[in-house]
Amino acid sequence: MKNLIKFQTDSSININRLAELLNENNIPSMIKDQNASGRMAGFGVLDNTVDLFIEKSDLTNAQKVAEAFQAND
Repeated sequence: MKNLIKFQTDSSININRLAELLNENNIPSMIKDQNASGRMAGFGVLDNTVDLFIEKSDLTNAQKVAEAFQAND
């Protein structure tokens, strides 16, 4: 995963579900949870959002998966 782009920022629950849906569609992703990282390092984080990154080349297919996910939400 070299050409990562931030695809979506949302709550941990939504990001983890979207990441699973992307994985089911053979779209690798990476989750960056600043809140969990801060807790492990002993710092607090004000924002409770999580970032989801994907390969730039997967953007079109990932958008379709995200749209279907949001339509069912």
